Amino acid sequence: MPGVTMIGTEDKLMPLVESARKEGVDFLIVFNVDVRLANGIIQNNTKVELIDVATGKQLKDVPATQQLLNTRVAKEMDEKRNNPVQNEVRRLFKAIDDKVQLTELPSTATPEKLEPFVDKLLEAKHANAIPVMAQLRYYYHKKLINGDRYVSGCAKLIGDEKAKIVAEGNQEKMLTALATFLPKERPPSK
Repeated sequence: MPGVTMIGTEDKLMPLVESARKEGVDFLIVFNVDVRLANGIIQNNTKVELIDVATGKQLKDVPATQQLLNTRVAKEMDEKRNNPVQNEVRRLFKAIDDKVQLTELPSTATPEKLEPFVDKLLEAKHANAIPVMAQLRYYYHKKLINGDRYVSGCAKLIGDEKAKIVAEGNQEKMLTALATFLPKERPPSK
């Protein structure tokens, strides 16, 4: 189809999962979209599921959304009864919140034990430095790395000048410095 960009197809899920593993991602939110022409009307039937990157399968404790047919969604929204997309997204995220729990770092985590992991993390190639910098910031917050290590780690990822801007904490300057890693269109800052 001209003008359509395929992000992935069912047979391409495993390469997507492998790519997510390399980036250290735990879960993928996958949108399964079935597009058909029916009676001259384009129908999009969409279902959203959460994939566990470790297994490459749908997370058993978080059921996929119901199928959302664009024409039915539009009709319900026009009649102002409800927003089925919003309802399904809320349900999905509630299931994620109920079933997927973040845990604290082990009590045995020490700066000495973490150092080789941080070294390995910073030696790896990353398509997006922001999640890695967030991880470093978390370690800094937990006093598992010091401020110098945090800034030098950021510098290794994005360069000295941008790392200094990140360390200063000015939001507008950070958005400019990190623009290459951010979506082109984003909500205005408050």
